[in-house]
Formats: sequence, structure tokens, C-alpha cells
Amino acid sequence: MWPLFLLGIIGVVSAGIPGTNGDIRQPNFQKELMDEAKVYLFKFGYMIPEPHQNVKTIQEPSEKQTKDALIRFQSAFLYYSSGDVDVPTQAKMNEWRCANNDMDKGQPIPPASKKELWTKKSLTYKVVNTPNTLSQAQIRSAAHEAFEQWTRASGFKFVETTGATPDITITFYDVPQSNLRIAGSASKPVNSHIILDKNQEWAYKSQAPMGISLYHTLLHEIGHILGLPHTFYRGSIMHPIFKPVLLPHGTVDTVPNVDRLAIRKIYGLSSVDHSTPSSDVDRSKCPKHLDSVVAINDQEWLFFRSNKVYKLNNRKFVDSGRPIQQVFPRGPQFVNATVSSGPLTLLFVERTIYGYEYDGVQFTEAPNYPKELHDRVLFYPQGAFPLNNGSVILLSGNVFATYNVQQNAPSFLNDKNRYFPNLPEDIKSGIEKTQGFTDAYYMFDEATVSDYDMNSKQVLQLQNIPDFLKCT
Repeated sequence: MWPLFLLGIIGVVSAGIPGTNGDIRQPNFQKELMDEAKVYLFKFGYMIPEPHQNVKTIQEPSEKQTKDALIRFQSAFLYYSSGDVDVPTQAKMNEWRCANNDMDKGQPIPPASKKELWTKKSLTYKVVNTPNTLSQAQIRSAAHEAFEQWTRASGFKFVETTGATPDITITFYDVPQSNLRIAGSASKPVNSHIILDKNQEWAYKSQAPMGISLYHTLLHEIGHILGLPHTFYRGSIMHPIFKPVLLPHGTVDTVPNVDRLAIRKIYGLSSVDHSTPSSDVDRSKCPKHLDSVVAINDQEWLFFRSNKVYKLNNRKFVDSGRPIQQVFPRGPQFVNATVSSGPLTLLFVERTIYGYEYDGVQFTEAPNYPKELHDRVLFYPQGAFPLNNGSVILLSGNVFATYNVQQNAPSFLNDKNRYFPNLPEDIKSGIEKTQGFTDAYYMFDEATVSDYDMNSKQVLQLQNIPDFLKCT
């Protein structure tokens, strides 16, 4: 059975373009990227075959099939649905991921059926071997931690064994390289197998800063062997994209409530209501929490929350918010970070940088944007603030990078607490108190604003967002 199962991990064409900055619209780039995208879209279920096509083999799809599949992919990951292999699409397809399908012929994949589920609540697992980057002790520790989280979420009991017939095996295989950046896979429930790439740079805790988090990967794959499919909700551990070891502050380290409820539903278990309060965006035109905020000029700011952007004038909300894509043409449906740099307003979404120019009335795409974040930045930016030389500071947890916007490259990476002590723990945005002067900032986390003096590295005043911003 192993050769058949490994087919899900092995790619079908040679290694592709490793990351893209600048203009990928050149014909030679576009043909190569389109060929690779077709393989990706077919492999992960976004392509809908015609009635006469063999769904088990790769055939040349029509132009309409490919465009529809690209739009399906872009919509699922909350990107602008261009139907083209643009920078955000190529960057997303270039991330390490699980080999299990996202869709089945363009349709969502349901959870495992009742007859496929485990009928016992105590399962054994066995770590068969180790990869090149971690020891047996580290593998066992990561596995134990991941299974323990699922025990708390589902009530299943997982026991490590050295026996010959475990319920679940974890095996590292010497997987051939391909342009499909696949690092792991898992089967459905009963006699389950988790297969991981032996040559991948796996990391656990602080090892291998450029590696993939083995712990989070196992959390994901255990969800599959219990019967859960992929989901596109970014707060779920069943999101198909694997997490790097340098995780943003606040990244889920347990089984999220959405996955707890999903597993309890398919097994018919009693469930506790872990639902969170409805978004403050729905209750008021003036949100009390933010995802990001950016200054357009001394008076005008933009406040991002969920899929909306709100306009502020002199720290007052002046509208009820608009969808981000209505304000920023061909933009994303969410942001991780935003910052201004000279005439540019930059939106960071995972590893894509969107750039816009503002004429006082509307935003237009800046030339040569969007771009892919330079691969020397090992984290997904979760916060940002501007410097006065056109560079910006990108942050994630306690790590920061000074980023040269013009060169699209980092010039310095280090520890945030060493160079910017006393900043908020989970900083989202920073705005100069007087534009062009970097001696004092308003520093925002999700719920508060810190008046931060850059010279003394001290917070002079701390306020809640509703006290700092005025709701009209």
C-alpha cells in the first residue's frame, strides 16, 4: 500500500521558481508558472474535469477550466479572484503544505463518513523512524504533545507502542523532490498512517529557524487520521498550509475550538459551547479592536478589522467601513500588517506585499506590485511601523526585520525586546505621532494604544482603543 499512498506526496514535474519578486507577467515566466499551477490545481482538487476526461490522470485542461480553478483557489484563500497566476497566487502555491486534497473536483470534501470512523476510543501509535534534522527524543516529544492536545479536544486516548501492529504509524520517507511543495500526508481513520518527508528541515521548539514546525504538522495530520478534511478557515489547525517554526505571536498551539466542535460533531460526542462572542465589527461602526492601522497623512488614517477598512480623520471614525477590496483594487480580503513608506501604502498578507498610491481620493496599484516577501524574512509579518528613510520595521512576536521597501529585501534582523524594549507584546501597527519624525509613535496592539518614546524606549501613556479614537 505504501507506493500508492506515497503518490499523494510525489510531484509530477521538476522544481519550480522558488519565490518571485517584481514582474512575473513576462511570457516565459507566465508559461512556466501556468504549467505548474495546472499541476497544483489538479492535484489538490480545484480542477473540475469535463465528462469525457479521465479524472485520475493529468490532461491538458481547457483555458476555461484552468481559469475557473484558479478563481476557486484564490477565493478559497481570500485573495483577489483574478483567474491569473499573479504574485499572491504563486506565493501561496509555493508554501509547504499537506498532500491531502483541499477539494474534490471543485467541491468541498466532507468529513469521514460514520462507517469510516474509529469505533474504539483508545488508539496506539508508533514512531517508526526519524528525519535528518531531529532526534528520536524530539520526535517522540512532539508526537506526545500533539496527541495530548487531541485527547483534550476529542476524548480519544493515544498510547505510544513499540508493537508490530499499532493503530497509527508515523513514518519519515525519502520523498523525491518535486515542484509541489509537499512535506506530509495522512490517511483516513482506521489503520492510519502519517507520512512525512525525511529530508525536510523539520523543527521542534527552537531548532532550525527556517524549518517547518513538526508539532503543528502532527496536530494537523492527526486531525486527518481522526476523520477531518482540510478547511480554509485560517484559525483552524486543518488549514492545508504548514506552519514555519518561527510562528507569529498568538498562533494556535492547541486544537482550536472550531476543530474541537468538528471532531465532536462527526463522532456524535457531547460538546461544550466554546463559541466566541460575535465580532465587534457587527455591533458598531466603530470597532473596539483592530487588525492593523496605517497613516495616509497627518490627518487621515485607515483602520482595518476583519474584511473591512474604516476611514479616520483626526482620530475620529468618519464612515461605517467598507470591504477592503472596494478600497484597494485587486487587494486581499484581510491583512496581517500595514504600513506607509513614502508615497506607498503597503498591505502585508502572509508572504505577499500589496503596494498602493493615494491621490487624495482613491487608491491605485503601485507599479510592480504585488511582490513576494524576501525569503530571508523567515516569519509572516504580524505588525509593522515606518522609519524615516523609507524602510519599515516588520514584526512577529519577539522577532523583527528592518525592511528596505525599494530593494524588497531585509537589511537587519534581530530581537524586538533588545532593540525596542517595552513595546506591546503583540504589536500590530505603529504610527508616527508627527509624520516624518521617528522619535515618538503611537503603537497599537489589538485592543490598546501605547504612546511610545523611541529615545527612552518607554511607554509614556497606555489607553484602550475606544478611549483613544472617537466614534462619531
